[in-house]
Amino acid sequence: MTGVRVPELLNQLARAGPAGLPLRACQEPARELDMLRQAGIPLMVDCDRCFLVLNDDVMVPELLQREVALTAWKGMPVIGFLETGSTNEEAWALARRGARAGTVIYAEKQTSGKGRLGRTWFSPSGTGIYLSAILRPNRPMEFWPLLSLAASAALVAALVDMGREKSLPQILIESKWPNDVLISGKKTAGILVEAAQSGSDAFAIVGCGINVSAGSIPPGLEDQATAISVEFGIAVPRRYVAARFLSRLQNFCELFEAGENETILEKYKAASSIWKGVPIWVIDGNSRKPAVTCGLSRTGGLRVRMDSGEEETLLAAEVSVRRQF
Repeated sequence: MTGVRVPELLNQLARAGPAGLPLRACQEPARELDMLRQAGIPLMVDCDRCFLVLNDDVMVPELLQREVALTAWKGMPVIGFLETGSTNEEAWALARRGARAGTVIYAEKQTSGKGRLGRTWFSPSGTGIYLSAILRPNRPMEFWPLLSLAASAALVAALVDMGREKSLPQILIESKWPNDVLISGKKTAGILVEAAQSGSDAFAIVGCGINVSAGSIPPGLEDQATAISVEFGIAVPRRYVAARFLSRLQNFCELFEAGENETILEKYKAASSIWKGVPIWVIDGNSRKPAVTCGLSRTGGLRVRMDSGEEETLLAAEVSVRRQF
């Protein structure tokens, strides 16, 4: 792994809670304390003690582990990074070395976050959620594309849950095939599922980038992208959202392992308005072809009807809604 790991001192401060730690215990690993401060972790020194200012926003491996009820995974080791190139790359390396299903990797900042089709994901420090989960599905790989739809629908469900819990205004939250989550029609999150199989060893990495505060919106793309806090009009805490997403993701993993493909597809359809009967552009490089969506395949492909009347199933294409004037 090439990133800068979250120092163990952060977990120690979280365990200490309001009592904090004696300052001398933090001065021993002075470099770790400086790393946390420079990363913007909220710390306070009062007299001879050091405290972590606890809230639902600060990302702490041990707290995230505690807050996610395990249903599909036997454990959820959480590995945090203050900075790394890509959480998916870190997860890939860990999976290759045998990391268990349910291992979660997050970063405060990514320097080369991965998006679909070779794109990068804008990942400034402290403004978004950048995490990856290792899965080891016990299903034929032909069905693994459903994991992208499952993760997208899981995030929609988590955000809807959050809105209800906090009595927030009702706004449109939906999935856009194959991996985006939109709020009020603007991109707020993206899912990237990568899979590998070598002999009997097979795993999938579910990566998720979520714009939480305004600083996570890529400059110049404010008309196309947004953030959760911007749309809800309040400061939404990152760890709170991450915990709910991981809990919902497990629900969908259980459905997937049980072979409940139709249930996953139906839940995805309920979270999306464009899977059927919507005019779209099918984008391939610099070319755009008009089409209309007409359903989903059993493995999560998007069925479309081209202007010629011919039907195709898209597996990994880029699409955008065709505006009607």
